[in-house]
Amino acid sequence: AAWTPADTRGPTAWALGQAMATPEEAGLVCVGDVAVTSGRVWLPGTSRRLNRWGELTSWGAAQVERRLEAIHAQTEFVAPSHALMEPLALDTSTALPGRVLYENLARASLLTDPAVRAGSLAAWAGRSFYDRTGDVLETTRRLGHRSVNDAIRFIGLTRSSGERPPQWRRVG
Repeated sequence: AAWTPADTRGPTAWALGQAMATPEEAGLVCVGDVAVTSGRVWLPGTSRRLNRWGELTSWGAAQVERRLEAIHAQTEFVAPSHALMEPLALDTSTALPGRVLYENLARASLLTDPAVRAGSLAAWAGRSFYDRTGDVLETTRRLGHRSVNDAIRFIGLTRSSGERPPQWRRVG
């Protein structure tokens, strides 16, 4: 059976979150911003985030590729500026990626914690990257934050009193 854009919205929103896109950024990603073969997506930034490349997981690249196939199957020509997360004809919500992520979190029963919200996926991806690398500057860059302190707060990196802050230099 062929994939439809409706089938691929949830997985694509999740894939973009894993690539550290905020829900707002996910709504701004265009078809031309996706480089599936290299596993990257251009995240356009917002007034609060800098533009940057996001890295798709292998699972995420497969989901985005399905989304692209579904979009191309519905129309003869798809412009590079076509929104990847374009709402369905009857759904004109500008907050579509955030709502889709929220629905995914609800299905996974992750909304019992009041701190969990649609943007939590990007925070989790950032924290996972930091835990793997210990590189706070690269984590900040990948999240698109303008300040290291904002990124540290966003990923929930806290320290006990008297503990030294994370290293501010590139690791390795």
